[in-house]
Amino acid sequence: MQIDKALCVALPDDLSGLLERLVHPRWGLLRQVKLFPMPANFPAFYHLHALLSDPIQLRLRNSSPAHEHRMHLGADFRGMGFDANLVDALHSCIGEAVERYCTALYREQDLLLAAGCELAGASELMEQMILFSESSYGQIGFPFKLYDEKQPRRWLEGYNWTLDQTAYMPAQLVLMGYEVMHKHETLSHTNTSGQGAGLDFAQATLSALCEVVERDAFICYWLTKTTPIALQPTPAWIEAQPASLRALLTHPELEVLIRLLPTDLGIPVVLAALRPRGQRFACFGASCRLDLTSAVCKAVSEAAHVWSYQHEPSLTLQSPKRATDVRSFFDHVAFYFDPKNYDNIAFLLDSTASVQVLDALSSPIDVTAQLSELKAKIERAGYPILLFNLNSEECLTAGYQVVKAIVPGLHPIFSGLHRVDDKRRLQRVCTYLGVETPERLNEAPHPFP
Repeated sequence: MQIDKALCVALPDDLSGLLERLVHPRWGLLRQVKLFPMPANFPAFYHLHALLSDPIQLRLRNSSPAHEHRMHLGADFRGMGFDANLVDALHSCIGEAVERYCTALYREQDLLLAAGCELAGASELMEQMILFSESSYGQIGFPFKLYDEKQPRRWLEGYNWTLDQTAYMPAQLVLMGYEVMHKHETLSHTNTSGQGAGLDFAQATLSALCEVVERDAFICYWLTKTTPIALQPTPAWIEAQPASLRALLTHPELEVLIRLLPTDLGIPVVLAALRPRGQRFACFGASCRLDLTSAVCKAVSEAAHVWSYQHEPSLTLQSPKRATDVRSFFDHVAFYFDPKNYDNIAFLLDSTASVQVLDALSSPIDVTAQLSELKAKIERAGYPILLFNLNSEECLTAGYQVVKAIVPGLHPIFSGLHRVDDKRRLQRVCTYLGVETPERLNEAPHPFP
C-alpha cells in the first residue's frame, strides 16, 4: 500500500482496518492506494489515487467461452479522492473505487433477457429517458440505437422508489463495462453518473441522487449556453471556512469563480472554476447539496482536484488538439488546459450580469433529512426515482454499500463526439429560467471532469 507510514499512523483504527481488508498488490479489491504530491505553493490538500482489480477480467473468468468475444463499452477502473482532511480524502477515494468495481462486477444470472414489452412499466420508463434526437439516429455510422420494445435485451431489476414497486432498466444504461450481446443494446454512453457508495444504503443513495441532479443542471446550462448566476462569497463567509479552503479562495495567483445553476427542481447545484489570474484556461468542479455552504465547499474542492491533474505525470493528460479528438472525461478536462479553447467556456465565467451574495453560514443537514427532501423535490417536479442495489459480497463485508440512481427525464452527462440531444429536458429548464431553448445546441466539448 503506497501511503506514507507516517500518515497511516494518524488514521483512526476503523479506517486502518478497512485499508487492511481492501488493499493488497496481488489479491486485494484495491491493488494500490497512492498519495500524489500537490503542486508547489498550493494549499494543503490530500490527493489520493486507488488502482482496482479489473472487474471485467474477474467476470470473464466465470463466463462461458461463448461470452468472451462479446463487445463491451470501456470503463475506467480507478478511484480518486481529494480533500483537505486525510480521512475524508481516503473515504472519498475508496468509495469511488468501490462503486466502480461494483457497477462492473455483475453476474450473468442476475440479468433478465426479455423484450421491453414483456416487462410491466419498462417501456414507459424508457420513453421518459433523455437520449438522442431523430436527426442523430439518422446519421451514418451513429453508434447508438433507438430503443425498440420488441427487441430482446438484458435488463437489470431495480426499485421504483416513487411508486414503491419493481422497476427494470436496460443493463447497458446501469452497468459500467457491460458486455453487449447485440448492437441494438447500445442505447447511450456508459459513464459513472448516478453511482454512489456509502457506509449504509441511505448515504450511498444520497450520493447517487445528488450526482444525477448535479450533472443534469450542468449539462442543461452547457447545451443551451445559458449564463449561470455568479455567487460571491463575503470576506466573513470565507474567513469562517477551513484553513486549506480559505487559502485557496484567497490565493494570490489563482482565481476561484463560483456559479449557481438553478433549475426547476429547486435543489442547489454549484459550479466552481479555478484559473490562474490573468490567464485563459480553467478547471471545473461541481456539487449538489441541499446545504449551499456544503455545495460551494465541495465544488471548489472538486475544481482544485481537477487542477492537480495537470501536475501529475502519471495521469498523462495531453490536451486534445481538436474537439473531434475528445473522447474521455479526462480529454474534456485537458481540452480546456489549452488557452485557445477558452472562448468556449467564457459564457460560464466572464459574465456577472446576475450576482448573488453568499454570506449566511447554513447548518449541515443529516443524511435522512436530506434524502427525504431530495426525493420530495424530484418527485414534485414529476420525475420518478429508480434505485439499483449493486453491492458485491466483498464490499458489503468491508462495510460499503453501492447504489446506482437513475431519474428518467433528467438530462445525462456524456463524453466524446455524440451529444445527448433530446431537447425535452432542456426545454423545461429553459422555460423555468425564462430563456429561449436554442435551435442549435452547444457543439463544443463540455469541460466537466
